[in-house]
Amino acid sequence: MNNLLNYPFDCHEILRKIRAIKRGLEEKPGLVEKRIAILGGSTTAAIKSLIEVFLLNEGIKPLFYESEYGKYFEDIIFDNQELEKFKPDFIYIHTSMVNITCFPEIGDAKEDVKGKLENEVSKWKDLWSQIELKYNCPIIQNNFEFPPFRSLGNLDSSDINGRSYFILKLNQFFSECSRENNNFHVNDIFYLSSRIGLDNWHDRNLWFTSKNAMSYDALTLVAYNISNTIKALLGSGSKCLVLDLDNTIWGGIIGENGLGGLKIGKETPIGEAFTEFQAYVKALNQRGIILAVCSKNDLEIAKQGFSHPDSVLQLKDITVFKANWEPKHENNELPRSKLTGYPS
Repeated sequence: MNNLLNYPFDCHEILRKIRAIKRGLEEKPGLVEKRIAILGGSTTAAIKSLIEVFLLNEGIKPLFYESEYGKYFEDIIFDNQELEKFKPDFIYIHTSMVNITCFPEIGDAKEDVKGKLENEVSKWKDLWSQIELKYNCPIIQNNFEFPPFRSLGNLDSSDINGRSYFILKLNQFFSECSRENNNFHVNDIFYLSSRIGLDNWHDRNLWFTSKNAMSYDALTLVAYNISNTIKALLGSGSKCLVLDLDNTIWGGIIGENGLGGLKIGKETPIGEAFTEFQAYVKALNQRGIILAVCSKNDLEIAKQGFSHPDSVLQLKDITVFKANWEPKHENNELPRSKLTGYPS
């Protein structure tokens, strides 16, 4: 059943079975309790349940404070004994474009738009400063997705009166604040909405009937992203990527095709696909992800693949290199020096 929590998601199946999933995950040993306050600019019941099962799946048992509908701002700005007593480890502000209070109007002058942007920015700054003052815990907040409709058509993201233009400016501000404040973290729903498409992100029926600002597909993706952010902030994010070699980071089988027979580089579509994958893996390594190899192969022959002139990955990028004819799941039990020539 936990396979339902692996990407890509069947959101309706997850929501249909969410109670059973939760019961099963709560039986996992060694769960770590964390207190999470969800402050909602729209309905939060579904997002709370989804965050809960994704965190349980990662070994984290969340305890929740949940604001009343639309009371995210009041819960922070005014005294709130319940929230203060709760002592959150994380505060998640579940907002979206429906919580932008003052969009530009078609007839607004440049100075009018600038003033509205400054007012919107000031509102969020006040909120975050109060959270830091009262709770001194990490803040996670959604940035903003594009609207479902563009009143200015193709000009909506370039004309100063466009809502899309206004959202781009706000998202830029959120990004700047995240770089300047180690306690503030953006949940990038602007990217997530682009990934699944705005037609799949927005569900106007769901908004009008239950005040959910996103579709169930979107809510599932947002909850998954939130759980990964919390996991990373707790220092338990993924730290190592273990790679196979043949037909994984290059096309072909090096033991049969030889170095010259590998498909990599930009000469063929297949080779270009493997090159792009290697470039992605290289970028992960540059951000701190350890790379390892575990392959059924002759060690010296396997290493030769990284000397291919079009290989993006180099042997020096691999921290642990295990190539032999033993079952792969046993490789972690074998001496490192036996498999790689590296010191044990």
